[in-house]
Amino acid sequence: MHSYIHILSTPTADTAGTALILDVGKQSYLFGNIHEGLQRTCIQRNARLSKTSQVFITGETKWKNVGGLFGLILTLADTNPQAGMSDTEPTRLKKQAATPEQLAAKAKKMLASEAERKQAFIEAGLDPDEHEHDNSAKQRLFLPTLTIHGGKNLTHTVATGRRFIFRKGMPVEILEHTEARGQEFPSDGRDPDWADDNVQVWKLPVEPFEKSDASDISPESARKRSFDEFAQVDQPSPRNEAASINHAYTAEDLKARDQETRKFVVTEMFNSPWRLDNLFETPLRKVELPAVLWIRDKDTHKLERYVPPQDEPLPDIKVFVRRPWPGALIERLPATKPSEMAMSYIVRHFPQKGKFRPKKAKELNVHHLVWSALQNGATVKSQAGLTVTPDMVLDPARTGGGFAVVDVPTKDHLITLLNRPEWEMTRIMDGLQAIVWNLGPGLARDPSLKSFVQQHVALKHVISAPDISPNYITFDSTATLVIRLNQIDPERYRIPIYSNISPLASLSEQTDEDKDTTHVNATRDFKLQLEPQLQIQEPPNKQPFLDTRKVLQLMPKEVLELADSARENVASDRLMDTLTAQNLPSQDAEVICLGTGSSSPSKYRNVSATLLRVPGCGSYLFDCGEGTLGQLRRLYSPAELKEVLDDLKAIWISHMHADHHLGTTSVIQAWREANHGPNRQVLSLDSPRLKATNLIEAVLQEKKLFLFGGQQMIRWLEEYSLVEDYGYDQVVAIDTLPATLTNPRSSLMSWNGTKVGFRTLDPAIGDCRPSEQFVRIGRNSTVLVHEATFDDDMQSDAQAKKHSTMSEAIGVALAMRAQRLVLTHFSQRYHKLPNLGALDNMEVKFNDPVELNDSTQESDDLPADSEARDRSTETADQSRNEYISTAPQASGQSSAFSSSSNTPLPSPNKHQLKVAIAFDFLRVRVGDIAYMEKFTPILQQMFERLEQEEKAKAKDSPGEVERTKKMQEKDEKREKLKKLERENKEAKLRRADNYQQLRRRNRDPKNKGRNEDLTQNTRGGERHGEGQGRSPSQARVTREMQEDETEVARPDAESVRRGPSPSGSIGSCSAEMQHAAR
Repeated sequence: MHSYIHILSTPTADTAGTALILDVGKQSYLFGNIHEGLQRTCIQRNARLSKTSQVFITGETKWKNVGGLFGLILTLADTNPQAGMSDTEPTRLKKQAATPEQLAAKAKKMLASEAERKQAFIEAGLDPDEHEHDNSAKQRLFLPTLTIHGGKNLTHTVATGRRFIFRKGMPVEILEHTEARGQEFPSDGRDPDWADDNVQVWKLPVEPFEKSDASDISPESARKRSFDEFAQVDQPSPRNEAASINHAYTAEDLKARDQETRKFVVTEMFNSPWRLDNLFETPLRKVELPAVLWIRDKDTHKLERYVPPQDEPLPDIKVFVRRPWPGALIERLPATKPSEMAMSYIVRHFPQKGKFRPKKAKELNVHHLVWSALQNGATVKSQAGLTVTPDMVLDPARTGGGFAVVDVPTKDHLITLLNRPEWEMTRIMDGLQAIVWNLGPGLARDPSLKSFVQQHVALKHVISAPDISPNYITFDSTATLVIRLNQIDPERYRIPIYSNISPLASLSEQTDEDKDTTHVNATRDFKLQLEPQLQIQEPPNKQPFLDTRKVLQLMPKEVLELADSARENVASDRLMDTLTAQNLPSQDAEVICLGTGSSSPSKYRNVSATLLRVPGCGSYLFDCGEGTLGQLRRLYSPAELKEVLDDLKAIWISHMHADHHLGTTSVIQAWREANHGPNRQVLSLDSPRLKATNLIEAVLQEKKLFLFGGQQMIRWLEEYSLVEDYGYDQVVAIDTLPATLTNPRSSLMSWNGTKVGFRTLDPAIGDCRPSEQFVRIGRNSTVLVHEATFDDDMQSDAQAKKHSTMSEAIGVALAMRAQRLVLTHFSQRYHKLPNLGALDNMEVKFNDPVELNDSTQESDDLPADSEARDRSTETADQSRNEYISTAPQASGQSSAFSSSSNTPLPSPNKHQLKVAIAFDFLRVRVGDIAYMEKFTPILQQMFERLEQEEKAKAKDSPGEVERTKKMQEKDEKREKLKKLERENKEAKLRRADNYQQLRRRNRDPKNKGRNEDLTQNTRGGERHGEGQGRSPSQARVTREMQEDETEVARPDAESVRRGPSPSGSIGSCSAEMQHAAR
């Protein structure tokens, strides 16, 4: 058995904590902090998570430790071939899912008896009698499950994502440890808290020293609906909070019921029987709008989309509406409060069998066919009839190895952890080989920790802490790209901020006596082998950090010369523009692209985030994908970052897809610390220190951060604020309501019941198809930031996934009469440079328009998850287009986006429109966007040259040489086979010609002798490789190929040797040929 731990991350600007993988052959286990950027780190380090089904989260349940959990779940769900599977997709079901027979076989294998199978249904919340023959239920029951272990509030944290995460096909189970103090255990040890076939895990929950064990049941818990009320999803449920306080329930009963409610939500998020096509009929007046509605045509009896009137009373009709997704039925989770419990784990392998001794088995006269039985623990008989037991041929078993991963956020946690009894239990500690320490700031030099280490010198101690881990570059691919962009355009691309030097000396470097092999600092790609023996595995690349000097040297000289020439032209153009003056407002406003990728992070592009800095006004963040704070820390020094956060006025979230908002919590927390400090005091609205005459003045008395987003976004932030005080009380959350078709010129904002209209002049846009309403809102804009997810050759993908192509984004800018365009949100398939063919022609045509603000986008019946939303919109494509084509137009305006029109868009500014292609870390002034076009051809040439050099360099590498050799061998075999096929074909043709001659001459009795000669020649040709002098192997290959032929019109050599049929008729001969072919 081989196993090792592989450290994926340590504390840096991009990664807030430490994460590692335990690899045990066909299975792997993820331990540590599931921080923001972890899935991107795994991509960068080539650490595949496809074998991972168990995740053990260490530390407290805070965003710095769980901020990457939602993205990780989505990534693991997408790697599962059955994840995301819809009940309305029979084709995918056939390709990816098991057949009913396979499911039944799997169930029989997993559950031997009917009683066990019924018990499994009951534990899964299913009726055994009802679902015994339900294949979909069996499929959900036996799908691979992702199990997440962690501390208190973990289930609540995952349940808060129900409004934007929905996956089918990969159940998620949360094993939450809620109590820090358990019962007393024997001094020699206790049973593991969790185990499988490979490892045993003991959980070590730790609370701060002398932490009071107060009850965590808040009074609000009693006012929430019970689990039974929540779980009744078969009938439409009202969306208001119900239920009065039931005084018969004890505090423990309420606590258990609240937890069951959260578990129910998580189950419905990932293993729900909910179907997209499950509709029910109800009166229109009972439907909560907006919602997607259908009515049945009286003549055709088919369902058609129905759009209710906007400014008229609703008609008294019945409509069909989708049965609400179960997550939509639960408006608010039961209340909780922050917990300081920090989780650690001790992991041990099972005892390992001794090595088998073949020599000893031979001496005992044991037949070799039963050696495997002896190795598996069976008792066998020798050939002499003697009984042979495994211990007679195996070395003594040895204790399984293991390690501990310990997360200590504060000094108080450290005191409690070091005093836990598990460190003295022989059953747990026997065989332990290493401890991975994930320490909080200032703990690496703590005397109590040093004393504990000295007491356990037999263990290997791996230290990871913010004050000893260097702030090295985490994402090498992105940094390499930005360094090259900096060589071409240094004004707009800065080299990311990093340091390869540890801030403080590590624990092992304090004194000379500490400098031994007992201690080692954790670095990325550090591997420690546990089985079969403890050993540090050196990484193949001795350089643990990115060599930036080497990157600078690899830039082709021709590209650098072109870049120098372009910068000279830019300086000349800038001088001319200074003389003629650009007609642009706010030329010093700066657009900073923090994330330019879509869907999920990649090595080269992070997910969506764009910062706008306007001198004298403030900074504004548009979208805030996972890892946005890390991007800011790489782009700005600590002093500059504090200035940016001090100046940050508002965050705008375009929509609730996970790649657009999962970094919001960490940015709010950083803003709070920069503006109010970690120990700030929040004034209540009724405080006498507030001198205000109304509520708005009271709110604005202190510095606030405005957040604009939908109701789902606000509810998510509010629910998570019960888990951690990250600064939500300093946020003014503004609910943005969608513009309607009857009033497309403005949207609405709502705060505390007050609605305010607004218009935007410098628009930025999230995921969308081209929208005429958006064009009207942004008419005559200075700068447009627009998504360009796909190339023009993927038009059908753009329509199906509700995104835009590059040409369509340019077309929107032209129709909007925008002066500058920044393209972003590229598909991750374009990791370096997208296809820029659209820039050569500004004449753009549009087909199949889609409204930006359709009623489906704000329906709570569906989660804001891309997969579910995309399937929902695809279901109604036809009715959607009909609906849009009949949308009322403003007086005197024609639709440039009409689906029936293929005429080019009006483009009076097409020669004035300047387009910029955004990469991560782009910083460009509005007045400088025009100059970026001069660098675009250089970028294309740079990528082409570097790609050629990388391919040429790869050919000289040992692995590539071996790969090339194998490819050449394959090519030689392929050519040999083709040659044999040609020779075989020629031989068949010759046999066919001989046979035709034989048939013709057979009719003439005078040619009897010549026929015998011809037959002999044919027989000899078959025996000697068709008379071509070929080797026996070639003849064998030829015969094998002949066996694969299915033609019956041509005879083989056996038919020729057999000669003509006695009757000499063609029909009999054909019958013989068919028989020979069969």
